[in-house]
Amino acid sequence: MKFLKKIEHYNKLFFTFILKLIFRNKRLELPLDPSKIRKILIFRYDAIGDMIVTLPVVRYINEQLPTATVDILASDRNYNVIQYDTSVSNYFILKKKFINQIKLIIQLRKQNYDVIFGFVLSKTTLAGIIANLISHKQTIKVTISHEERNKTYSVYFNVLVNILDCRNKMTMAELQTLIVCKTFGWEFEPARLQISLCIPNDFLHNAETYFNDFKNYKKVIVNISAGNPYRMLSTEKNIELLTALIKKYPDFKFFICSAPSEISNSNIIENAMNGRVNILPRKAKFMEVAAFYGYADYVITPDTSFVHVTAAMSKPIVVLYSLMASHLNEWMPFGVSYRKVFTNGKQPLSTLEVSDIVAAFNDLCLPE
Repeated sequence: MKFLKKIEHYNKLFFTFILKLIFRNKRLELPLDPSKIRKILIFRYDAIGDMIVTLPVVRYINEQLPTATVDILASDRNYNVIQYDTSVSNYFILKKKFINQIKLIIQLRKQNYDVIFGFVLSKTTLAGIIANLISHKQTIKVTISHEERNKTYSVYFNVLVNILDCRNKMTMAELQTLIVCKTFGWEFEPARLQISLCIPNDFLHNAETYFNDFKNYKKVIVNISAGNPYRMLSTEKNIELLTALIKKYPDFKFFICSAPSEISNSNIIENAMNGRVNILPRKAKFMEVAAFYGYADYVITPDTSFVHVTAAMSKPIVVLYSLMASHLNEWMPFGVSYRKVFTNGKQPLSTLEVSDIVAAFNDLCLPE
């Protein structure tokens, strides 16, 4: 096993050495001159929540560089977030099929970008390879500095921005904006950041129509789904939570939101609650579901994309976190009132006590 690991290590070194000779990325000193920047591409081909927290930096760039265009390289999972957003000039989708990737690289090379920001902070080597394949000699490629990987990163990027002192101390929306500000020598002003979603009017109208029957009630959306099982409450815990909340707040109306994969569990919860909760209408598009959050008064959710949807809708939120996840402070809600509930150590979310969640909700509901 050790022998095979050594072979793998030397293969990586050889591969990196060859790419260094091919790409020839000269290190550049900061700040860059923003007056020379006309076209910017941001890599955000990962999850939905990642895309949502990138929107503030896009708008920040638009304000600072009104003559520049900002494009985004998105994924099949998250392009819907920016599909209707006028702050994004163009978006492209990185698909899984190799032939589609080749076509995309050819298409992006024709764009002649001045700067590429690699904001996909995992698998950064892959981001660097893509950046070099779509760039030209003058294109500047930017990512974060990493103590252990800078030698490798410098093969693929001209600029490595040092934000090590800020990791896990700011939200991701702030960190990405800080990277851009350091790149161009701008003053970092967190108070200027705004997180919002551009949702089509017909989606909003449908959500408003649905909630018309409940307009005299405080409305609470309880999201039961997340990307990983360890970040979800069990069905039994969700029933226990809703039972406790309804007893405490009999004049509130509670609504279940779930991913398609959790439909059966949401039905079990609804049946167990004997008509005291409603399931939000199932919609095909993510932004159709997001529209409902704009009409809630409060939201309770595990650590998932709907944390950032709720923040974008400026709604108070209780977020449930498992300490099995990392960099939790970076994924806190940005710009809204919230309460957080953590597991006791690196345990799955279902180990949370319902009484702790109810206490956090009680505190959120108290007048400021």
